[in-house]
Amino acid sequence: LKLFFARRSKVAGCGMEALANRLETLQAQVEELSHKLTSELAQVKAGVTDIKDGLSAPGPARVEWRIENVSYLMKEQSMWSPFFDASGLTDLQLEFNPTGGNMEGYCSLYFWCTPGSTVRYHLFVGDHHRPVETDEFVNPVGQGHCNFCSLEAEHDRSTDSITVGVVIEEVISRPRRGDGITVTPLSVDSVVARSLEVQQNMSVTRVEWRIKNMAERISRTKHGCSLYSPPFTAGGGEKFFWAWAAK
Repeated sequence: LKLFFARRSKVAGCGMEALANRLETLQAQVEELSHKLTSELAQVKAGVTDIKDGLSAPGPARVEWRIENVSYLMKEQSMWSPFFDASGLTDLQLEFNPTGGNMEGYCSLYFWCTPGSTVRYHLFVGDHHRPVETDEFVNPVGQGHCNFCSLEAEHDRSTDSITVGVVIEEVISRPRRGDGITVTPLSVDSVVARSLEVQQNMSVTRVEWRIKNMAERISRTKHGCSLYSPPFTAGGGEKFFWAWAAK
């Protein structure tokens, strides 16, 4: 009987020792994983929130410029937005001309960026967006479009205003306001959501674009000009656009 209990105690002791060793191993793995995640989180935070000396860190940003009293704007004369900072760049500006195009009724919009910069961006007037472009700003010259879109089609008559702007791709900036300028940071969540959207739409093979107010848009669209859809993802690609030529 004594021998039986001795053997049983020895087995129990071996079992407890094995459990203790297993627990110690698991604790070491948890500590290692925690340290790794903490380090990676610190790197992410450093990459998206490092704001220094009033300059925004690289990342996506949407800049809107709301222009009031559109009906009273001087024709064929450019308007300049206040200077603003976004995407780690300074002294940025938008140039808008209500009748700057060589097509009647069309407006112009240009983006002025820090010389020496190469930027991926797209411009918009109201709900009319141009496709993403990549431009190198070598000299202090604005990049944009002379015949951007129909001014009347994007003119909000209820407030007699129009909103124009630029979306600078894949950068983060600190929100900054002044004289009608609003810079809204696009969060890391939005970037992650876009990547997830690409994965979710991997098998998409059919894309439809419904255009509202067709009669009005056709009547205001000049020959040689196109309407552009919002960007979409499909088949593993992103930032596709439909370009539809009404005439």
